[in-house]
Amino acid sequence: MHPHALVGFLHLGHGMGFQTQLFSDKGLNEHLGSGPLVFLGRKHEINWMPGCRQILTRLQLQALKGLQLQLHFSETNQKKDAAKNFENIDSKVEDVVDNADTPFTSEELEWVSGIETNGTWDTEAFNGKSRYGIFQLNKQSFDDARKTDPTIPAYSVANAEDPTISTKVALALLTGMVKAAGSTPTQAEIQQAFDYYRWGAVDKGGGAYGKAVMDCADALAKGDFDAAKKIVNDYHKNAPNP
Repeated sequence: MHPHALVGFLHLGHGMGFQTQLFSDKGLNEHLGSGPLVFLGRKHEINWMPGCRQILTRLQLQALKGLQLQLHFSETNQKKDAAKNFENIDSKVEDVVDNADTPFTSEELEWVSGIETNGTWDTEAFNGKSRYGIFQLNKQSFDDARKTDPTIPAYSVANAEDPTISTKVALALLTGMVKAAGSTPTQAEIQQAFDYYRWGAVDKGGGAYGKAVMDCADALAKGDFDAAKKIVNDYHKNAPNP
């Protein structure tokens, strides 16, 4: 099976804010200098009026606070979009898993999709090459999955972006990996299947992907969505390049 590697998605939860304290009166005055501002030579010398620097400082701070507020709302909107996307796929993933003969849980599948889309759960996610949807699937993914579940439809971008169909594909791939052993898989084997899903036969991440999926699923089962989301962020900060 071709490894499922995600590249180039927006990383949420680490928005950069401006620190207005870095632009203190002292710092601004040092930047401007203690003498007059010279523009095009001494002929156009401008003498600072009393309070001018303080007025400029306030304007600078107001502008920076405005930018900081915009960044805050942008990050907030991104988080709201992610939560909305998660709600959109949640019941669909559950329906597929609950009606399948599989050792995997819906929480695990939801967080495979969370890691694959870098916490956005965007059904139209595209890695810039050939992989689409919340599970980052391509034609090879569908071909391999259909060997385990012949009822899965043929590959198309629309099918890869469909939450129900793509969950069936991802679940068939994962189930096919553990059922090859011919017995009830252990937790270690299930975790290893997630690593194989991501990397193929050569695990570049040293088991980090499978562990992240399992840890996220445990956090979500306890109702701690924020903790699960943090695990995704931490994983992507340390994940090797695909």
